[in-house]
Amino acid sequence: MSGLVLASKDPLRFFSHTAKYSAPEFILVLPKVMNIDCFPLRLRELLPGSRSDFELMEDPVDFRGIKEYEREPLNRIHWNASAKIGKLMIKEFGYTAVSNTILYLDLNLSREIFARDVWEKIRIDYEEIAVQLSLSLVRFTYGSGGRIGLVIVGDDVLRLSSLGRNWTDFAEVLADTRGSDQGPQLSEIIEEDLERFDPATTVVIISMYLGEDILPQLLKAKSHCSRVVVIIIPFNPRDPWTKRTISYQMLPRTIESLKRRAALLEEEQIVVRVVGDNQSIQEVLVDLENR
Repeated sequence: MSGLVLASKDPLRFFSHTAKYSAPEFILVLPKVMNIDCFPLRLRELLPGSRSDFELMEDPVDFRGIKEYEREPLNRIHWNASAKIGKLMIKEFGYTAVSNTILYLDLNLSREIFARDVWEKIRIDYEEIAVQLSLSLVRFTYGSGGRIGLVIVGDDVLRLSSLGRNWTDFAEVLADTRGSDQGPQLSEIIEEDLERFDPATTVVIISMYLGEDILPQLLKAKSHCSRVVVIIIPFNPRDPWTKRTISYQMLPRTIESLKRRAALLEEEQIVVRVVGDNQSIQEVLVDLENR
């Protein structure tokens, strides 16, 4: 209600009183949600009272549905559904374990960046994409029955836990968060949080610019948790419904160096992916799932 006028007249109409009240209006625009079908979340923490002999911690009595066959064991093929649909389909079950994820959303400029005026303009576009991706991963985790904590490294460091919250609560916070060119550094926050990690935790990092200086923190984080997944978005990615074009992307040398080390880091369960301007985020996530 933006404005209200109250009028009161004397019964004999000798006088009247008028009072005006107003309140500012504002509209909070929530981030878009990307369509995410897969993401490599580790299932490590057993649910109480659930038992299973399956290596993947699947519960054979919790039938969730079917999906297309992708090199799974033959005993998981749903033959009746395959005959009706005309292609091999497998059974999907629920899990006797849940995933525990800590997602770091880095919205600030790194101190390693030299051309700060240029990257500050790039950061504004990145901020919108990174917020959308973070909210999408939160919703995906809720849909898969996992737990997630969100750490936003912006003007201030904000921490949200999924305990007692709906995924839409994350949307309201993300819609009102902003990054800075002089804010806290991601490496410092991870260093402070090392004791929060445990062997059941997957650490996910979304950032615009990471160099080799953060490698010690990534290695320390991996020594405390199950897996570290790093998604770097230095430029606007391609929309999934558009065609590929010729790419003239030139990555900064520090990101190129980190990208070259990605194969070696992956052996230590530190998975690094740089989203190119000719890639969609969904393509990168599918690549992560298949690793």
